[in-house]
Amino acid sequence: MGSRMDTRTGDIIGPGRLKILREEFGGDLPEYLKEMKIRPTVKQLIYERVGRNDSCGCGSGKKFKKCCLQIATAADERELVNRKFMP
Repeated sequence: MGSRMDTRTGDIIGPGRLKILREEFGGDLPEYLKEMKIRPTVKQLIYERVGRNDSCGCGSGKKFKKCCLQIATAADERELVNRKFMP
């Protein structure tokens, strides 16, 4: 079980926190917690987050802001629109 990245914020979730989250969510983790295909750098581990201009943790080779951050932002916007306009 490796680290995961919160695509909404860039936060890195280590194995200890993952265990707690699995218990809270009943075994299933939310979709926005993606498995990191590449190891976090020392800087990322110190700050516990992936910076906007860092390589994305999903392993695509793109910057985080051009990859998973955009996907998460679009999903959050759709959720807000649905909540606002659907009773």
